[in-house]
Amino acid sequence: ERYTGQIVRAGPRPELGIGMLMDRAGSLNRLARPAEALLLATGLGERALRDGQTRIASLAFFEFARARHLLGAPRAEVEPLLVRIREITGEPLWQANAGLQVLIESVRVDWDIADGRLAEAAQRIAALLAHRSMKNADHVRPRRLTLMLAARIGLARRDFAAAAGHAREALELAEASARGADTSADVGEALLLQSGIQAAEGQIIAARSGFERAERCLRNGYGLQHPLTLEAARLRAELGAWGRIS
Repeated sequence: ERYTGQIVRAGPRPELGIGMLMDRAGSLNRLARPAEALLLATGLGERALRDGQTRIASLAFFEFARARHLLGAPRAEVEPLLVRIREITGEPLWQANAGLQVLIESVRVDWDIADGRLAEAAQRIAALLAHRSMKNADHVRPRRLTLMLAARIGLARRDFAAAAGHAREALELAEASARGADTSADVGEALLLQSGIQAAEGQIIAARSGFERAERCLRNGYGLQHPLTLEAARLRAELGAWGRIS
């Protein structure tokens, strides 16, 4: 925030400046502050395109689209933005860039789950998991995100075995790259999903323990008032009450 504040005051800057602004917009979206992200990302993609920075432009347009999605814009308004990202990237680079595809699919999976289009979503995510770049050691984050999407779809389809397998692998990847056992929001998100699957399967003790640790990770990584932190706290409390009643 300190660095990007200087950039905003100084006006247009070269590649590093635009890239830092884009990164900040992404952080704001993850912190559930999409209105601020939207303000920062508006016009940023066009600036990057004018400077010939196609990769940063694609990511800036994505953060703009994600902010619109998080603020409740309908699919009909956001989908054209996602299509434009593919056009900006160009087909050869698009096919090679599984990481960008995963980010875009994360928005579409939200819509698909809400609309019940689970088979279609599962096919798209399975194709991403099979992408050759997913086996690259440098692509841990895209694979983790793809596994999280696959687990969410499996849970929505009540395919608990598949969902649990995907969630377990996603958690392993998150833990392997985390700086601390209880300070990573990535670990917290994976634990929250895994525990939700365990709760749906009736594994109450394991789920309650998972929600407790997820809450701790999310509190440290995202803050007390983040929606995911609050959700983990609510689910942990609900299972605790259920255990006392049972």
